[in-house]
Amino acid sequence: MRATTSNTPTGFSLVEVLISLAVMAVALLALVSVLTSGMKAQNKTSKHSIAHAVAEQTLERMSATLRADTSAGTAFWEGNSWTLPATLSEVTVDGVIFRCSVTSRALLAKGQEFGTLKGDSSNVARLVTVTVAWSEDAVKTEAGAQELSVRRVYSRSEQ
Repeated sequence: MRATTSNTPTGFSLVEVLISLAVMAVALLALVSVLTSGMKAQNKTSKHSIAHAVAEQTLERMSATLRADTSAGTAFWEGNSWTLPATLSEVTVDGVIFRCSVTSRALLAKGQEFGTLKGDSSNVARLVTVTVAWSEDAVKTEAGAQELSVRRVYSRSEQ
């Protein structure tokens, strides 16, 4: 028996291999880009969740402080300046500093004028806003900080 040889080439040419590598490189670059975007979005969502939890915790602690300390409660309800305790003003989580600030304002009853609120026992509700600010990068200035605000209405009967 005689061995027959075929003149048809087998395997891939160098050009075919290079083209397939280029196509795979483009596909991998697109995949890496999508994964990077997903990780950044997840990180941002995580920071927002932490900021929301910090704001809620601040509101709860503030409410407990107002119930426990009658002078703080009186200052709060009469609209005098009430400052956030130092233990609530800054929280560090995973190396990111979350700074809290609290503002409050009286909610007017129907037909009530603003000038009548100070020291008036009819001041039955206040809107409290906790704003949490943080920066993804410690080098960024305040202008680069992100913020999240949580609002809650407190009625005098709750205190």
